[in-house]
Amino acid sequence: ANQLSMEKLSNIQKFFLATISSITTGYFINILSGLSDNTSLLIFLALVLTIIIIGIINYFIESIFENSAWVRKLILGNDYIEGYWYDLTIEKDNSVKWATMLHIFYENGELMVSGSGYYPNGEKVAVFKSTYLNYKDKTLVFEYKSLTTAVTNFIELGINQLMFETPPTTYTGFFIDYTNSLRFIVHGTKVTKEDFIKFKKFSNDTYQKQYLLEKINHVLKA
Repeated sequence: ANQLSMEKLSNIQKFFLATISSITTGYFINILSGLSDNTSLLIFLALVLTIIIIGIINYFIESIFENSAWVRKLILGNDYIEGYWYDLTIEKDNSVKWATMLHIFYENGELMVSGSGYYPNGEKVAVFKSTYLNYKDKTLVFEYKSLTTAVTNFIELGINQLMFETPPTTYTGFFIDYTNSLRFIVHGTKVTKEDFIKFKKFSNDTYQKQYLLEKINHVLKA
């Protein structure tokens, strides 16, 4: 799970809910005092009503965080890493082995990663997704499962570690599969808003492929 975002959200929730709780409990006791002189009953009813109100507000807060990227970005600041990223895997002779597109997104209360990779000739080399993920202190670590032509049995399991700069526009890291047949250092860059729009928000694989091949060709021409 995205430990950092959960910690920040939890702190905000605790402060907000504690404030609301103290206000609503006193308010309900004051309102109910005209209906009964039984202090214990008044406190009990006020607490029940407060718990109901707090439950509704808590659900509302979590729903906003879940469904609004803008709110998550506001809360997380420079720890907000959602979006599309690309990196090029470079061989020892400085040739491009393949290019990879990563999509970091928030779903069901946690960060997820999915992506695909292409050879310089345009052939798809892999599709992958995270199976476990943790993000803290500008470091994203995730285990992944990949369907790929890079290994003989076409199924690759491994781990990826990425360290993000501040602000998070680039990362440096590595990935390694658990058989130790693949081990590469990667340098990634966040896709700009302009390119995201230019390539139709990567609505299908064709646009992702076109974008990555453009980046590969840019390196080859350099």
